[in-house]
Amino acid sequence: MTTKARYSDLVRLDKHPHYYVNPLSKKITYRRTHRGETITIRTGETSISRAKEIVETELERRRTGQSEDVVRRRRRGVVNPRLEDVWLNELLPMKIVGKELSTQRSYVKSWKHGFGDFLKEVHCSDMNEAKIAKFKKWYLDEKPKRDFTKTFIHLKMLLKFIVQRGYLSKMPDLSELEDVQSIVEKNAKRPKVGRVYTKEQVEALLSVHTKFDDDVTATRVALGIRLGLRGLRKMEAMKLRREKVNFTDMVLEIWSQKNSEWRQVPITTDVAELFKRQFALNPNSDWVFPMATNSDRHISGQLFDKAWFQARTQAGIKPRHRGDARFHDLRHTFATWTAEQGWPARVACDVLDMSLRVYETVYSHPRLHSKTEWMNKTFPSAGGAV
Repeated sequence: MTTKARYSDLVRLDKHPHYYVNPLSKKITYRRTHRGETITIRTGETSISRAKEIVETELERRRTGQSEDVVRRRRRGVVNPRLEDVWLNELLPMKIVGKELSTQRSYVKSWKHGFGDFLKEVHCSDMNEAKIAKFKKWYLDEKPKRDFTKTFIHLKMLLKFIVQRGYLSKMPDLSELEDVQSIVEKNAKRPKVGRVYTKEQVEALLSVHTKFDDDVTATRVALGIRLGLRGLRKMEAMKLRREKVNFTDMVLEIWSQKNSEWRQVPITTDVAELFKRQFALNPNSDWVFPMATNSDRHISGQLFDKAWFQARTQAGIKPRHRGDARFHDLRHTFATWTAEQGWPARVACDVLDMSLRVYETVYSHPRLHSKTEWMNKTFPSAGGAV
């Protein structure tokens, strides 16, 4: 049995002071005693050039207190790193030391949900007033209702840090961002539009396929809208295979990628007829919605969205702001119908593939006419008065 070599067993390398080699493993160790303090660095390398690089990097890291990534970048002559590298490898490790878990999470959230997607490919020297203005527009487009307070604090902290490190010559003017918080607060108070389609809008959507000259697109739109009104998510419909459509029992077998389980969704006669028409238009594909150029693959969500946007326009439904009037709102509409019609919550949740909490707090939107009907049922002879 081979025993681990002791330092006294290490052999000093000629012409390389303080470097020793293990005669058994041939791996190199740096060892130096200075003013009574012994510094030992095991490199794990057999190459003296590689071992020296590791040792020099480690000695500089210990001397400066900076991370290994920072030292390596500086040794390579990188003076204008990406903001992602600075945040993850320099600033964040320094800031989270000794902080409460909630504070650590706030840093992570600011990057992940606040400015990370915008800044990850941006270099330090690019941060000027023009870039700040573009960031503001991006944030209000992508995060219109997300609180900006912590994001602003952490962004300012990041910019100050890169100025201190010399990556940026001066602090950019951030006055452009001062009104972002008030804007997102107003957006958060804005009534949700389009989450539940009205009866008239649904009727227009159900008949919109007649306005398409292309029978393939018309059938795709007609079937897709009806599946959305049965609670299917867009990609659940796009990924539906022909074999999962059961005309005998009038039911669909839907795989939930979100919850990793199968569920059954009943279908009605009108939907079954549309399935048959869709199959006749695409006889050689296993997919319900195959690609036109490759029947072995289903269409993408982006391709279906083009047809949905066209159908939405034909039905006279105009989005009032970004993210409004989505295909997914058909699912909200169906959930609201089930609540207003008195479906047992467990049955509705099973069809929709969601928890009772999400069903009641997110997807069911009680409308005024529904609340009025229930009030009149409770007080039939008083007209709502006790």
